[in-house]
Amino acid sequence: MDVLSDVLRVVRLSGSVFFTADFSSPWSVESPIPEMLASAVMPEAECIVLFHILVDGECEVLCEHHPTMTMESGDVVVFLRGDQHTMRSHVSATATPLTSIFSPGRYDEPPQLSYGGGGKTSRFVCGYLNCDQRFAPLVDGLPTMLLVRARDDYTAIEAVDTGGIRPTDVPHGSGTWLGTTLKFTPN
Repeated sequence: MDVLSDVLRVVRLSGSVFFTADFSSPWSVESPIPEMLASAVMPEAECIVLFHILVDGECEVLCEHHPTMTMESGDVVVFLRGDQHTMRSHVSATATPLTSIFSPGRYDEPPQLSYGGGGKTSRFVCGYLNCDQRFAPLVDGLPTMLLVRARDDYTAIEAVDTGGIRPTDVPHGSGTWLGTTLKFTPN
């Protein structure tokens, strides 16, 4: 993770929140392919990084040829190259393309999506970051996704790629900022 720290120190990022969402079980949403997403959101972008913050609830995250990950309240998943992925309430939920319930574009305020079967709700904040083109080769060297698990005073980062899951130790106390931010996220 030293490479990630070095990259984050020098990369200039811009970005935005796409939407906030309440997905009620059963639900399953499939992201668009990275090229389609980039052209819709930021056509000049060379490198789109997606993130999903699970404010409340739980879900599964799937990315082709990668292990299935489970998220809980307070977790953040980051797709460092915007890889296509599916998020769902459970394994038997049928995937719906995100583009059928949300149209990427320019909004004054991030839209609030509501989707699913009316059961237990998972709440998300979903967005993207755009990094400088000149750093795209560095980002390409990073894992497909990072799963950040933040609990009170604890944070763990799991790097996930086709080779599996690699946990990373994070200094004690580093989870406080994310936990506090999520605690005060509006309902």
